[in-house]
Amino acid sequence: MKSLLSLLISCSAIAETVYPSSTLQSRLDALTNMSVPSMTINISRGLYVLDSPLRVPPTLWPNNPVLGLNSGIHIKGDGMASTQLYWPASAAGLLLTNGSYEGVTIEDLTLIGPMTNSASIGLIVGVYSSNSCFAGQNNAVRNCAFMGWGTGAACTNQWTLTFDNCVVVSNTIEGLRFAACHGVNVNSCRIMGGWTWACGTGVGFHAPLNWCFGDNAQIQNCLIGRCTNGILNSELNLLSSNNHLETCGSYYTLVSSTVIGAGSPFTTIIGGYTLDQGASLWTNGFAAQVLMDVGSAQHTYVIGCAFNGGWLPPNMRPAFNVTNIAATSVSPTVVGSGGNSVIYTIDHPLTNVVPYRAAVPVIQ
Repeated sequence: MKSLLSLLISCSAIAETVYPSSTLQSRLDALTNMSVPSMTINISRGLYVLDSPLRVPPTLWPNNPVLGLNSGIHIKGDGMASTQLYWPASAAGLLLTNGSYEGVTIEDLTLIGPMTNSASIGLIVGVYSSNSCFAGQNNAVRNCAFMGWGTGAACTNQWTLTFDNCVVVSNTIEGLRFAACHGVNVNSCRIMGGWTWACGTGVGFHAPLNWCFGDNAQIQNCLIGRCTNGILNSELNLLSSNNHLETCGSYYTLVSSTVIGAGSPFTTIIGGYTLDQGASLWTNGFAAQVLMDVGSAQHTYVIGCAFNGGWLPPNMRPAFNVTNIAATSVSPTVVGSGGNSVIYTIDHPLTNVVPYRAAVPVIQ
């Protein structure tokens, strides 16, 4: 995987600079001073080799706030290929974990991980723990890339969070991970594994460690591929619209959470299609293109989605595999979709063939 970094350097023609994290950290820390002329930090063109995570200061709240005193922190690079932040030996990259955050925008840069640490996380927004229900609102990540991490980005307890036009590739466990989030929008992103290996999950929605469940999210106009699970939903009401999914074991893995009170997720799939390349590296023993348990099947609606085969055998797997069937078979509600055959199994293969991460390390 080291060649990934070499390729980035050669393609972007930028010099590698060993850059103490403390230098950038001091610029971030200054944003707690209300006398600073701007809440924007511009990180100019370069490959910055950093020695520790960067921590964004939290929003400072006045009494009875309408907006935080320092809402709208803006961290901006010169472009994905021009501004690259590389942590060769760190478990995390950019952290928004010291309280709550409002109106933070991160754009036009790349976060590169240590390549070999599956527990590492590129961007952490909110702390995945049982002690919090709110960690931010109206935050956005645009035109950014995340690569070489265990998990590209992990977000918890966020309201109205956006990932727009991002590239999330060559991560091992999960691309984008959400828990206890509300109003998530993942739009026009490319989310893939590596060239020769599958990422565990492309986009995942997970139950929290307390009762502060998330409620709604949408993924639209995205390309998701080379993942064991393309989209995983075990928490909320998800709308998937006009997405292209290919070369995955399960394009949609819809699983009722084991957390008490969580119930089964609701998933609506509108338009889009799958391109089911049958190579064993990606299908990984999955019997069908969509895996769901009974509770999830009852709350799944598929409208005008095309389930397609590829040119590699097997050319077409069934569309749906509903597991944990008892006396009565349950199917998702399907309207005007192609390739919508359903198979039923008694066993639940999740523990055997779905290597998605149920939790991420808590990094304070």
